[in-house]
Amino acid sequence: MRLPLRNRWLRGGGLLLALAVLMAALFADLSTPARAASVSNLGSGNWSDKSIWPGGRLPSAGDAVEIAAGTAVTYDAASATVERLVVKGTLSFARHRDTNLEAGSIYVAAGGLLEMGTADAPIPASARAMISLAGKKDLDSSIAVAGEWQVHGSPLRHVYTSLAADAVPGQSSIIVEAPVDWRPGDHIVITSTTRRPSDTEAHYIKSVSGAEIVLRRPLAHWHSGTGPAKAEVANLTRNVVITSKDMKHRGHTMFMRGAKGSISYAEFAHLGVRD
Repeated sequence: MRLPLRNRWLRGGGLLLALAVLMAALFADLSTPARAASVSNLGSGNWSDKSIWPGGRLPSAGDAVEIAAGTAVTYDAASATVERLVVKGTLSFARHRDTNLEAGSIYVAAGGLLEMGTADAPIPASARAMISLAGKKDLDSSIAVAGEWQVHGSPLRHVYTSLAADAVPGQSSIIVEAPVDWRPGDHIVITSTTRRPSDTEAHYIKSVSGAEIVLRRPLAHWHSGTGPAKAEVANLTRNVVITSKDMKHRGHTMFMRGAKGSISYAEFAHLGVRD
C-alpha cells in the first residue's frame, strides 16, 4: 500500500527538516532585538509623576513614548532614556532644575509642541535643559519637527567682547573692554590676531572679577588688545543644549515643511555629518 504524500514526506526526512526550520525560527526570534514597547501618557502632569503613565511605570530605556494629543507634560527628570519619543501634545522642560533627556529619536507631530523655554520665558540661568541624541551610527538619531519647537536659553548681556590689553603666552588672565556677566566654568574662545588662524584658543573660565577673566590654564599664544585689530572674546556656553550622546555617532535636527519655532541662546553641538 502506498503511503499518503504527507507520510512519505515525513519518512523521507521531512520531519527532521521541519524541526530544523522550527528551531531556526525560535533562535532567530531570540537574536532579534525586541521592538520598543509603546507607552502613552494618560493625562497631563510631570514626567516624574507615575500616575500619568500606564501601570504607574515611568518610561525607561527601550520604550517608544508618545505624549498624547491634548495633554501637557513637564519634563522634570534629572535624566531619562527612551528609544523614541513622539510629541503630539505638549512637552515642556522644567525651569527649576537641570534636566537631560536621552532619546534615539524625537518626532514633533503636526499640532505638537516641544518647548525648551520660550522667547518671553527662557530657561533661567539657574537651570540647564539638554537633549542628548543617542544613535548607533551617524545621522541615525534626530529631532524632526512637523509641529512646533521652541528653544530659548538664558540671555547673555555680552555674547562677545574684545581684549582691552595685550595677552601674552603664559598669562593666566585677560582683561576685556567692560565687565561681563560670565561665570566660572563658561567655555570661551579668544580669536587669533596673527596670520595663523590656529592661534585662536578655547579656554574655560576659572573666575571673573569685573573686566578681568581668570583662565583655568595659561595662554599658548599672543593676542593683541590694542590698535585696530583687537582679539575678540566670545562666550560659547549656553544653558539649553542639543547634542549627540556619543561624538562618534552624531545626530541631526530638522524643521520640516509647515513646522514653526524659534531659537535663541541655545547650543547645538556635535551634530550633523563630520566631513
